Amino acid sequence: MEKEPLGFTVRLDEKALMRFQLYSVYHNLQGYVALFISFLCILYVILRWDNMNVGMRILFIVLGVFYLLVKPVELLFKTKLLSKQDAFKLPLTFTCDDEKITVLQGDQTAEFTWDKIWRIVSRKKDIYIYTGRLYAYILPKEEIKDAVEAFLRLAADKGCRLV
Repeated sequence: MEKEPLGFTVRLDEKALMRFQLYSVYHNLQGYVALFISFLCILYVILRWDNMNVGMRILFIVLGVFYLLVKPVELLFKTKLLSKQDAFKLPLTFTCDDEKITVLQGDQTAEFTWDKIWRIVSRKKDIYIYTGRLYAYILPKEEIKDAVEAFLRLAADKGCRLV
């Protein structure tokens, strides 16, 4: 007996897009290393303040602050630009059955089988469905309240890599 397909519609907002941008930048090896180096630079300036000239202080402060402050501000502006594109104004309608996920947006349709999903990341406020290393569908949990558990259970049943 075939189960009823699971369906839901999401509309992305700037906050969800920004959370995804921050996650993408900071939750990988490169992000961890950059944060570590930033903290080391700031710590070095604090510990060696009296033994450094003004140029070195400025250099280490700029290096330390870059990934902690400048990168999030850059991502904020990028998110604002992206959110003005038509692709982010139209809602996404997802239909999940035993074989595939179908995504509708306006007159565009995308289908992919469960085995084509690279991984699914469940965060506090969002779910990211990665169909490759760089591309993901963003599902704000608040938009799909009733379908969150059913979707994650279906993905697990289909052998998707849940993170």
